[in-house]
Amino acid sequence: FSAIDLALYSCLKETLSRRNGDSGGVSSLDLLACGAISSCVAQSATYPLALARTRMQTAGMPGNPVAFASVADCLRATVRAEGVFGLFRGMSPNLLKAVPAMSISYVVFENAKLALSSLAR
Repeated sequence: FSAIDLALYSCLKETLSRRNGDSGGVSSLDLLACGAISSCVAQSATYPLALARTRMQTAGMPGNPVAFASVADCLRATVRAEGVFGLFRGMSPNLLKAVPAMSISYVVFENAKLALSSLAR
């Protein structure tokens, strides 16, 4: 998740920075948008693995007798039972939590980095 998120965030921020030129860099609203987009894409790309991890952790507990031999087995069983969309079941609440949190974290980080670099001068 983090590798995709950070790489995409940096790419989006750099693209906006180049497009803005010398006009003062990237605004906090732009940083929020970059963080939201990168987090959403990263969550979407990695969510099936997180779902498989959760299902494997809960396998064998009361009310969930299904056991999986591997991550691939868990993913195959999910697609067989629920279709491809089953791999993304429950992603909406996860996005509602992660996207704002990551977006705000990026804005705070960038502003703190800017403030600290101005103090060092």
